[in-house]
Amino acid sequence: PIAGSTECRHHRRMSYCRAALLLLLYWCCGMPAAAGFGAPITERIDPLRLGGVHPTGFVAHEDADGVIFLANLDGLVRVGGNRTQLFPLGSNALVRTLLPLEGRLYVGGYDAWGEFSPGSDGRPRLLDLSRPDGEPLGTVWSLLHWRDALWIITSNRVLIHENGVLRELPTPARTTAAFVLADRLYLRADGLGLFVLDEAGTEFRPVVGAAMA
Repeated sequence: PIAGSTECRHHRRMSYCRAALLLLLYWCCGMPAAAGFGAPITERIDPLRLGGVHPTGFVAHEDADGVIFLANLDGLVRVGGNRTQLFPLGSNALVRTLLPLEGRLYVGGYDAWGEFSPGSDGRPRLLDLSRPDGEPLGTVWSLLHWRDALWIITSNRVLIHENGVLRELPTPARTTAAFVLADRLYLRADGLGLFVLDEAGTEFRPVVGAAMA
């Protein structure tokens, strides 16, 4: 076709359409059939492979030695080689989230959070760091390492563990999620929307335009 002619422009449009169609076919055919659109590839693990513990897990972490840790309904599951060990957390056992940090593994569950590390005898242990005389924490949804401190995000409050000192911040409502973006800490408060920690680090303020309708 002559450059600049109607026939040439039509030819280019058809070429673009064919390229887009091929790309779409490649995307659809190249995806694993079991995954589907937007669905993660999952594998069900036989409970017998986990030593008979509950098959429901939330988060997994593999350390440098190839040992796998699972946050599980029955506690913290440690799978190394052919050996599976279960470490319950507090009286409720459940472990909901994990955070590897500086050679240690911090865990959060229901009304409890703790640290998994070798004890004085060299054997692994799960130490409950929750205050026995404190108010109920609710579910520990997230553990974050931010601004050189460990942030424990619970449904009732936010705990900050820094230099061996533990302090807390109230939350505007029941919290179910938290994340750090552009060095700011955000919380999702049920029924209220998104909140951000102020610059002074003392109060969570509503994000403009992010309130729940």
